[in-house]
Amino acid sequence: MKKKAFIGTALLGLSTIAVAQSSVTLAGIVDLAMRHTQNSSGSQNSAVSGGNSTSRIILRGTEDIGDGLKAGFWLESTVQADTGVGGATTTTPANQLWDRAAYVSLASPLGEVRLGRDYTPGFRAIAASDPFAYVGVGGIANTFNAASSTAFNRAFGTATTTFARSNNSLQYFTPATLGGFYGILMAAPSEGANAQGSYRHRAARLGYASGPVDISATAATTRIEAANADFKVNVLAGSYQFDKVKLTASAAQTSYLTSRHTNMLLGAIVKVGAGDIKASYVRTNQQGSNAAGVSIDDNDANSVALGYVYNLSKRSAVYTTVAHISNKGKATYAVPGGPAGIAGGSSSTGYEFGLRHSF
Repeated sequence: MKKKAFIGTALLGLSTIAVAQSSVTLAGIVDLAMRHTQNSSGSQNSAVSGGNSTSRIILRGTEDIGDGLKAGFWLESTVQADTGVGGATTTTPANQLWDRAAYVSLASPLGEVRLGRDYTPGFRAIAASDPFAYVGVGGIANTFNAASSTAFNRAFGTATTTFARSNNSLQYFTPATLGGFYGILMAAPSEGANAQGSYRHRAARLGYASGPVDISATAATTRIEAANADFKVNVLAGSYQFDKVKLTASAAQTSYLTSRHTNMLLGAIVKVGAGDIKASYVRTNQQGSNAAGVSIDDNDANSVALGYVYNLSKRSAVYTTVAHISNKGKATYAVPGGPAGIAGGSSSTGYEFGLRHSF
C-alpha cells in the first residue's frame, strides 16, 4: 500500500510539473452566415463561412523554460464552415494546411521573436481599425483586392500577396514595459520565388497605446523581383475608447510603379447591453495609371456598413450586417459572394445574418 501511494504521489508530482512548465491548446472559431448580395450582374443567395470572424482551427503551445524565457508555437488554419474545405481562398496552395499562421516563438523580458508565417505589421493596424475585423459584407477587405485595385493586380496578379501575411518571416515585438510605446519589425527573404506569399518583405510599425488611446504608423515594402520594383504600404491607424463607444480611423496607401491606391476608414463600435452596434465608412481612391498608361484617377469607391452583434454567451453570438459599395469610373469593388462580372462604376449591396461560436 505504501509503495502504491508513493508511486501515485510521484506521478501526480510529475503531472503537476508538466502542466506548470508547458501547455498545448486546441482552439478555434466556427462562423456561418446566410448572405444575400446584389450587383449589376444580378443577385445571389449563399451560405458563407466567416461573416463575423474567420472560421479557423488553432493549435498553440507554450513552455516556460526558466529565467523569464518562454518558447511557443502557433498553427492556425482556415476552415470553410459551409463546406468543410480547408484554406482561405481558391488561390491558397493545396498543400498549405496552416494558411493563417505557422510560427515558433521565444519571448523574454526584452521582447518576443517569431519565425514563420504570420500577420504583417501593416495588416494588424488596418484590421484593428476596422469595426468588422476585415471580414464579411462590411469588412474593409472588400476594397483591398487584386480584382479591383490596380496596384494590387499589377504587383501580385492572382498570386497570394504579402499584404495580410508573409511567409518565411523573422519578427520582433517590443516588450510591454515601454510606457505605452510599442513596435514590430518584420523581415522575410524571397527564397528566389515571387509566388504565393514568398517575397522579400520588410516592415516596421511604431505605436503608442495607453488608456483609451491607441495610435500607430507602419511602413512596408515587398520586392517584386521580375519588375525590379517595390510594392509599398504605408498605414496610419488609431482608436479612442470612450465609456461605451469606440471610435476608429485609418489611412492606408499602397503603391506599385505608376499605380496608387488609398483607403480611408472611419468606424465606430457602440456597446448596447449584451451587444455591439458597428458602423464604418470607407473612401477608396485610386491615382496614377495602369500598365497600359491609362489613367485610373476616376476609379474610386465609397463604402458604408452597419451591423449588430448580440452575445448569447462568452463563446457564442448572433449577428447581422448590411453593406453598400458605390463605384465610380471603371471601379468594380464589390460585396463578396455576388454574381461575377460587375460593371465598372456600378454599385454592390449585401446583407447577412449568422452565428459564431468560439471554442
